[in-house]
Amino acid sequence: MIASRKGGTMRQYCERLELSAEETTAIRNHYRETRDRKISERLLCLLMKAEGLSHEMVGKVLGVSKGTGSRWIGLYQEKA
Repeated sequence: MIASRKGGTMRQYCERLELSAEETTAIRNHYRETRDRKISERLLCLLMKAEGLSHEMVGKVLGVSKGTGSRWIGLYQEKA
């Protein structure tokens, strides 16, 4: 689940991605095991958002736009 700021849409203003301990462990394990750079970027995005980093910071670290990171989080939530 993503917490949002008042008055904005969920995707524009998400602050922190709430992951259970099991989800976090599974994502970390998959991140360590994958050799696919695209998959590892998406997994790292999830982990950074779970730590409370902003979309802007995640984008800077991964070299993607804020919208791209937000879209990856949305896709994860749809499948979860």
